[in-house]
Amino acid sequence: IRKELNLCSALPWTYLGMASTYEEMGDLEHAGEYYNKNLEEGCGNIDKRCRVQSMAGMGRIMLRMKHAEEAHKLLDDSMVLARELRAKPLIYEIRFALADYYESAGNPAEALKHYKIYHG
Repeated sequence: IRKELNLCSALPWTYLGMASTYEEMGDLEHAGEYYNKNLEEGCGNIDKRCRVQSMAGMGRIMLRMKHAEEAHKLLDDSMVLARELRAKPLIYEIRFALADYYESAGNPAEALKHYKIYHG
């Protein structure tokens, strides 16, 4: 409906909601599809918070799909934007995802560091 009504500024938030719903359901393919809609080249005017959440979400998806390098880059890039926005809830969310990344990469010390920051 938002697409038909040409509500361009609201469309990325709709995609984000759809992506996160699919992610919660465990449908990684569809979640990734909707996160990617917000990360494509044509989304230059997307709200920065929406972009951060989409990048972090796609990072989690990539991690779960065993694409560790892509996951790490997305999570690191989303952390840079989250810090720029001073968005503490997003920073903590990304810390948790980075803890998962480092744990899966066999770096327990770095995983623990991120988890402690997230949990503290």
